[in-house]
Amino acid sequence: MNFKLKDIEKRLGFKLKRNTYCIGVDTASITGLAMLETIGEKLIVKTSIFKLPTIKKSEELSNKFVEKLEFMLRSIRDFKAKEFGCKKATKTVLVLENSFLGCNPVTFGLLRMLCGIIFSELFDYFEEIKIIFPMSARKEIGFKSQLKKGTKREAKKKELITFINNIFGTEEKDDNIIDAIILALNGLKEK
Repeated sequence: MNFKLKDIEKRLGFKLKRNTYCIGVDTASITGLAMLETIGEKLIVKTSIFKLPTIKKSEELSNKFVEKLEFMLRSIRDFKAKEFGCKKATKTVLVLENSFLGCNPVTFGLLRMLCGIIFSELFDYFEEIKIIFPMSARKEIGFKSQLKKGTKREAKKKELITFINNIFGTEEKDDNIIDAIILALNGLKEK
């Protein structure tokens, strides 16, 4: 999707870095990627999703961990081979989500390992790399929730989807893509 850079900046309330390519990665069982590139007066947005294999409670956890890690490694390598042949921007930024799941050490460990794979596979392609908590990324681009504390996850995600759709004039429904776009906008924000 192509957008006029000035229109998006006006809706965001801040300037975006020029001639910059940024990837935002929302690491989860369904990993969202957003590739935002500013070229001239255009903002080009591309998105992608990786769906990791699911783990059934009856299966051996360690075997499934290896399967998920291998899947992510192959997926990010395929993505890298396709994506980096056509990049035109001179500046590059990678923004990874710093996931926090305090009550589930198994999921937390898996997310850290997935983030590590992405970091190591893409490290050589980026001049700047950020690892940021989702709440910080949202705040940095001007998102302010209007919901009360204790609101269910689905309502929070819907509010984020509406926020991003209003900025871009789109009808995106996948919260993984929305989270990745928020991370990428954070990387493109002119300081």
